[in-house]
Amino acid sequence: MALRKIVGGRPAVPSDTTLAFAFDSSYLAPFGAMIRSMVRLETLLDCPVAIYSDDARVFNHPLVKLIADERRLLDGDLLATLQRAARDTVRRPERATWNRGTFLKWAVFEPQPTRQLLFLDVDMLCRAPLEPLIAEAPDAAFVSAPQVQTILFEDETGGTRPPADVAARLQRLLDGDLWGPHAHRVNSGVMLVRAPLLRTEFRDALLAFAFRGGLQFNEQTHMSAYFGAHPGLLHMVGIKYNFQANYLRHVAEDRRQSLVSQAAILHFAGKSKPWKVAAPEPHHLEWFRA
Repeated sequence: MALRKIVGGRPAVPSDTTLAFAFDSSYLAPFGAMIRSMVRLETLLDCPVAIYSDDARVFNHPLVKLIADERRLLDGDLLATLQRAARDTVRRPERATWNRGTFLKWAVFEPQPTRQLLFLDVDMLCRAPLEPLIAEAPDAAFVSAPQVQTILFEDETGGTRPPADVAARLQRLLDGDLWGPHAHRVNSGVMLVRAPLLRTEFRDALLAFAFRGGLQFNEQTHMSAYFGAHPGLLHMVGIKYNFQANYLRHVAEDRRQSLVSQAAILHFAGKSKPWKVAAPEPHHLEWFRA
């Protein structure tokens, strides 16, 4: 089916990339917005679509029925193990529901009908074609953009950096100049996964590593630690492929548009979602402009 089902026509060649999402029914609205943004740009239209969820209501939605080639309802031992990882391996029990949702994405580490898989969170908008991303580092097993660290916003004393300094550092990260922990701290909202890791044995190894590794801040911290212990698997790209809109709060208004215009994927991460708030914050505005 794929996104081509929405626009019509026939694919020129079969795609070797699966497009995957994992979410529950509370995210159906942003999922629709993300799909619209991709269709508008005519990007990845012919990728088979796999949707993972532990919420059967997702698969009754008309858009999901239209575009999903694989509808994977998670249950049984796999779901129980992912939920146990969410409960027992992260430090923030007050975010139990959030943690359960983030660990669902580990279900994509299983055989696929293609040689690679692009996983995308659904609280995102696509702003530029993603074909360059799926061609990135073709020999790498795992490609991701970094989780931006507090050193972007704070100086060595813990004080707040001037907006111009933050903007300059964001520009470096957009350009792919990844320094310090940005060179290895994964943001799992965007994951390009190649065949060596598209197997249940890798998922089992990752889960075992998380259970052995003690409490971490979140699921993607476990992933960063795993790749640190297994060098050679990870390739990092700039934040143009995962630019979090809340970064814009830390720069002057006259620099925001210049920075966000360089983003191929704009990510509305965190608790404050633009489709939920009564009064949008400045960094939410790009959602409404799309």
